[in-house]
Amino acid sequence: MLFRVAICENEKTVLDELSEQISAALSDVLADFSVESFLSAEAMLKQLDARSFNAFFLDIDMPEIDGIRLGMTLREQVPNSCIVFISSREDRVFDTFAVSPVRFVRKSKLLEEIDEAVSMVCALWEQRKNRKLVVSSRDQVNTFQIDEIEYIESFGKAQHVFTKTQTKTIRFTMAELENKLRPYGFLKPHKGYLVNYKFIRSIGTSGIVLQSGIALPVSRRRIVEIKQEFIRLVSAEPNIRSPQRIQPKQDASQS
Repeated sequence: MLFRVAICENEKTVLDELSEQISAALSDVLADFSVESFLSAEAMLKQLDARSFNAFFLDIDMPEIDGIRLGMTLREQVPNSCIVFISSREDRVFDTFAVSPVRFVRKSKLLEEIDEAVSMVCALWEQRKNRKLVVSSRDQVNTFQIDEIEYIESFGKAQHVFTKTQTKTIRFTMAELENKLRPYGFLKPHKGYLVNYKFIRSIGTSGIVLQSGIALPVSRRRIVEIKQEFIRLVSAEPNIRSPQRIQPKQDASQS
Protein backbone atom coordinates (compact mmCIF):
# COMPACT_ATOMS: atom_id res chain seq x y z
CA MET A 1 0.00 0.00 0.00
CA LEU A 2 1.42 3.39 -1.03
CA PHE A 3 2.36 5.66 1.87
CA ARG A 4 1.70 9.28 0.88
CA VAL A 5 3.53 12.16 2.58
CA ALA A 6 2.95 15.91 2.22
CA ILE A 7 5.43 18.59 3.31
CA CYS A 8 4.53 22.25 3.78
CA GLU A 9 7.31 24.85 4.07
CA ASN A 10 7.25 28.36 2.59
CA GLU A 11 10.99 28.61 1.86
CA LYS A 12 11.90 26.77 -1.36
CA THR A 13 15.47 25.85 -0.40
CA VAL A 14 14.35 24.51 2.98
CA LEU A 15 11.45 22.66 1.36
CA ASP A 16 13.81 20.94 -1.07
CA GLU A 17 16.11 19.92 1.79
CA LEU A 18 13.20 18.56 3.83
CA SER A 19 11.93 16.59 0.87
CA GLU A 20 15.37 15.06 0.35
CA GLN A 21 15.88 14.19 4.03
CA ILE A 22 12.37 12.78 4.55
CA SER A 23 12.57 10.73 1.34
CA ALA A 24 15.92 9.30 2.42
CA ALA A 25 14.54 8.39 5.85
CA LEU A 26 11.43 6.80 4.32
CA SER A 27 13.52 4.71 1.94
CA ASP A 28 15.15 3.05 4.97
CA VAL A 29 11.84 1.64 6.26
CA LEU A 30 9.36 1.56 3.37
CA ALA A 31 9.48 0.28 -0.17
CA ASP A 32 6.43 2.09 -1.54
CA PHE A 33 5.95 5.80 -0.75
CA SER A 34 5.49 9.20 -2.36
CA VAL A 35 6.46 12.68 -1.13
CA GLU A 36 4.75 15.86 -2.32
CA SER A 37 5.91 19.37 -1.44
CA PHE A 38 3.87 22.55 -0.96
CA LEU A 39 5.05 26.14 -0.50
CA SER A 40 1.86 27.27 1.26
CA ALA A 41 -0.94 25.94 3.43
CA GLU A 42 -3.45 27.06 0.80
CA ALA A 43 -1.78 24.97 -1.89
CA MET A 44 -1.80 21.91 0.36
CA LEU A 45 -5.44 22.32 1.40
CA LYS A 46 -6.52 22.52 -2.24
CA GLN A 47 -5.15 19.02 -2.80
CA LEU A 48 -6.78 17.28 0.16
CA ASP A 49 -9.86 16.16 -1.76
CA ALA A 50 -7.78 14.80 -4.62
CA ARG A 51 -5.03 13.21 -2.50
CA SER A 52 -5.16 10.75 0.37
CA PHE A 53 -2.15 11.74 2.47
CA ASN A 54 -1.13 9.55 5.39
CA ALA A 55 1.35 11.96 6.99
CA PHE A 56 2.07 15.69 7.04
CA PHE A 57 5.34 17.46 7.88
CA LEU A 58 4.59 21.12 8.64
CA ASP A 59 6.56 24.28 9.30
CA ILE A 60 5.00 26.64 11.88
CA ASP A 61 5.99 30.11 10.67
CA MET A 62 4.17 30.58 7.38
CA PRO A 63 2.27 33.55 5.96
CA GLU A 64 -1.55 33.75 6.05
CA ILE A 65 -2.08 30.32 7.64
CA ASP A 66 0.58 29.14 10.08
CA GLY A 67 1.43 25.49 10.62
CA ILE A 68 -0.56 25.07 13.82
CA ARG A 69 -3.74 26.43 12.27
CA LEU A 70 -3.08 24.23 9.26
CA GLY A 71 -2.60 21.24 11.55
CA MET A 72 -5.94 21.89 13.23
CA THR A 73 -7.64 21.96 9.83
CA LEU A 74 -5.92 18.72 8.85
CA ARG A 75 -7.06 17.12 12.11
CA GLU A 76 -10.65 17.88 11.11
CA GLN A 77 -10.37 16.81 7.49
CA VAL A 78 -7.92 13.91 7.81
CA PRO A 79 -8.33 12.83 11.45
CA ASN A 80 -6.30 9.63 11.18
CA SER A 81 -3.25 11.21 9.61
CA CYS A 82 0.13 11.61 11.32
CA ILE A 83 1.43 15.14 11.79
CA VAL A 84 5.02 16.19 12.47
CA PHE A 85 6.09 19.80 13.01
CA ILE A 86 9.52 20.82 11.71
CA SER A 87 10.29 24.29 12.99
CA SER A 88 12.82 26.66 14.51
CA ARG A 89 10.03 28.01 16.76
CA GLU A 90 10.87 25.89 19.78
CA ASP A 91 9.02 28.42 21.93
CA ARG A 92 5.74 27.21 20.35
CA VAL A 93 6.19 23.50 20.99
CA PHE A 94 3.45 23.51 23.64
CA ASP A 95 1.06 25.25 21.23
CA THR A 96 1.36 22.24 18.92
CA PHE A 97 -0.15 19.92 21.53
CA ALA A 98 -3.64 20.98 20.38
CA VAL A 99 -2.90 19.13 17.13
CA SER A 100 -1.57 15.95 18.81
CA PRO A 101 1.55 15.70 16.63
CA VAL A 102 3.67 12.57 16.50
CA ARG A 103 6.83 14.62 16.94
CA PHE A 104 8.30 18.12 16.99
CA VAL A 105 11.55 18.25 15.02
CA ARG A 106 13.89 21.20 15.55
CA LYS A 107 15.28 22.63 12.33
CA SER A 108 18.58 23.19 14.09
CA LYS A 109 18.71 19.42 14.78
CA LEU A 110 17.09 18.21 11.58
CA LEU A 111 19.71 15.61 10.67
CA GLU A 112 19.73 14.17 14.20
CA GLU A 113 15.95 14.04 14.69
CA ILE A 114 14.28 13.46 11.32
CA ASP A 115 15.04 9.72 11.06
CA GLU A 116 13.39 8.94 14.39
CA ALA A 117 10.37 11.11 13.55
CA VAL A 118 9.88 9.36 10.21
CA SER A 119 10.29 5.94 11.81
CA MET A 120 7.65 6.76 14.43
CA VAL A 121 5.24 7.98 11.74
CA CYS A 122 5.74 4.80 9.71
CA ALA A 123 5.28 2.60 12.77
CA LEU A 124 2.04 4.34 13.68
CA TRP A 125 0.80 4.03 10.10
CA GLU A 126 1.56 0.29 10.12
CA GLN A 127 -0.45 -0.10 13.32
CA ARG A 128 -3.42 1.76 11.90
CA LYS A 129 -3.24 0.01 8.53
CA ASN A 130 -3.71 -3.35 10.22
CA ARG A 131 -6.80 -2.27 12.18
CA LYS A 132 -9.58 -3.91 10.18
CA LEU A 133 -13.19 -4.87 10.69
CA VAL A 134 -14.15 -8.07 8.85
CA VAL A 135 -17.86 -8.80 8.64
CA SER A 136 -19.01 -12.03 7.01
CA SER A 137 -22.53 -13.21 6.29
CA ARG A 138 -23.97 -16.09 4.32
CA ASP A 139 -23.43 -14.48 0.93
CA GLN A 140 -20.64 -11.92 1.36
CA VAL A 141 -17.55 -10.77 3.24
CA ASN A 142 -16.87 -7.07 3.84
CA THR A 143 -13.62 -5.60 5.10
CA PHE A 144 -13.27 -2.05 6.47
CA GLN A 145 -10.33 -0.05 7.73
CA ILE A 146 -11.55 0.71 11.24
CA ASP A 147 -10.01 4.19 11.34
CA GLU A 148 -11.91 5.14 8.19
CA ILE A 149 -15.37 4.34 9.59
CA GLU A 150 -17.14 7.54 10.65
CA TYR A 151 -20.35 6.00 11.98
CA ILE A 152 -22.78 3.11 11.61
CA GLU A 153 -26.54 3.52 11.40
CA SER A 154 -28.98 0.68 12.06
CA PHE A 155 -31.91 -0.15 9.79
CA GLY A 156 -33.50 -3.23 11.31
CA LYS A 157 -31.38 -6.26 10.46
CA ALA A 158 -29.21 -4.22 8.11
CA GLN A 159 -26.53 -1.74 9.17
CA HIS A 160 -25.22 1.11 7.03
CA VAL A 161 -21.46 1.67 7.44
CA PHE A 162 -20.40 5.22 6.54
CA THR A 163 -16.80 6.10 5.67
CA LYS A 164 -15.47 9.30 4.13
CA THR A 165 -15.64 7.80 0.64
CA GLN A 166 -18.44 5.25 0.65
CA THR A 167 -21.50 3.74 2.32
CA LYS A 168 -21.99 -0.01 2.57
CA THR A 169 -24.92 -2.03 3.82
CA ILE A 170 -24.10 -5.15 5.79
CA ARG A 171 -26.13 -7.90 7.44
CA PHE A 172 -24.82 -7.94 10.99
CA THR A 173 -26.37 -7.11 14.33
CA MET A 174 -25.61 -3.79 15.98
CA ALA A 175 -24.74 -5.62 19.22
CA GLU A 176 -22.06 -7.67 17.46
CA LEU A 177 -20.62 -4.56 15.80
CA GLU A 178 -20.53 -2.75 19.14
CA ASN A 179 -18.57 -5.62 20.71
CA LYS A 180 -16.06 -5.55 17.87
CA LEU A 181 -15.64 -1.77 17.69
CA ARG A 182 -15.88 -0.54 21.28
CA PRO A 183 -12.18 -1.28 21.95
CA TYR A 184 -11.33 1.07 19.06
CA GLY A 185 -13.15 4.10 20.47
CA PHE A 186 -16.64 3.69 19.04
CA LEU A 187 -19.42 5.21 21.13
CA LYS A 188 -23.10 4.30 21.19
CA PRO A 189 -24.97 7.59 21.65
CA HIS A 190 -28.29 6.10 20.58
CA LYS A 191 -29.61 2.56 20.12
CA GLY A 192 -29.44 2.94 16.34
CA TYR A 193 -25.92 4.38 16.04
CA LEU A 194 -22.24 3.71 16.61
CA VAL A 195 -19.84 6.60 16.06
CA ASN A 196 -16.05 6.78 15.84
CA TYR A 197 -14.91 9.31 18.44
CA LYS A 198 -12.12 10.53 16.13
CA PHE A 199 -14.68 12.09 13.79
CA ILE A 200 -16.68 13.92 16.49
CA ARG A 201 -16.58 17.72 16.42
CA SER A 202 -18.99 18.43 19.29
CA ILE A 203 -21.44 16.78 21.69
CA GLY A 204 -24.46 18.66 23.02
CA THR A 205 -28.00 18.14 24.19
CA SER A 206 -29.22 18.42 20.61
CA GLY A 207 -26.92 15.65 19.39
CA ILE A 208 -23.46 14.83 18.08
CA VAL A 209 -21.93 16.80 15.21
CA LEU A 210 -19.23 15.13 13.15
CA GLN A 211 -16.29 16.85 11.48
CA SER A 212 -18.17 16.47 8.17
CA GLY A 213 -21.11 18.45 9.59
CA ILE A 214 -23.40 15.42 9.85
CA ALA A 215 -25.60 15.48 12.97
CA LEU A 216 -26.41 12.30 14.87
CA PRO A 217 -28.91 11.83 17.71
CA VAL A 218 -27.85 11.20 21.29
CA SER A 219 -30.05 9.71 23.99
CA ARG A 220 -30.71 12.02 26.94
CA ARG A 221 -29.94 9.26 29.42
CA ARG A 222 -26.62 8.56 27.67
CA ILE A 223 -25.30 12.07 27.08
CA VAL A 224 -23.31 12.41 30.31
CA GLU A 225 -21.76 8.97 29.85
CA ILE A 226 -20.95 9.69 26.19
CA LYS A 227 -19.29 13.01 27.04
CA GLN A 228 -17.17 11.40 29.75
CA GLU A 229 -16.10 8.55 27.49
CA PHE A 230 -15.25 10.97 24.68
CA ILE A 231 -13.08 13.07 27.00
CA ARG A 232 -11.34 9.91 28.26
CA LEU A 233 -10.55 8.78 24.71
CA VAL A 234 -9.26 12.18 23.63
CA SER A 235 -7.16 12.50 26.79
CA ALA A 236 -5.61 9.08 26.14
CA GLU A 237 -4.51 9.96 22.59
CA PRO A 238 -0.92 10.96 23.50
CA ASN A 239 -0.39 7.38 24.72
CA ILE A 240 -0.38 6.10 21.14
CA ARG A 241 2.13 8.65 19.91
CA SER A 242 5.24 6.73 20.90
CA PRO A 243 5.15 3.42 19.01
CA GLN A 244 8.31 1.38 18.84
CA ARG A 245 10.54 2.13 15.89
CA ILE A 246 9.93 -0.28 13.03
CA GLN A 247 12.87 -2.14 11.64
CA PRO A 248 14.42 -1.04 8.34
CA LYS A 249 13.17 -3.03 5.38
CA GLN A 250 15.39 -5.91 4.43
CA ASP A 251 17.40 -5.73 1.29
CA ALA A 252 16.11 -8.38 -1.10
CA SER A 253 19.66 -9.53 -1.68
CA GLN A 254 20.05 -10.30 2.04
CA SER A 255 16.86 -12.28 2.48
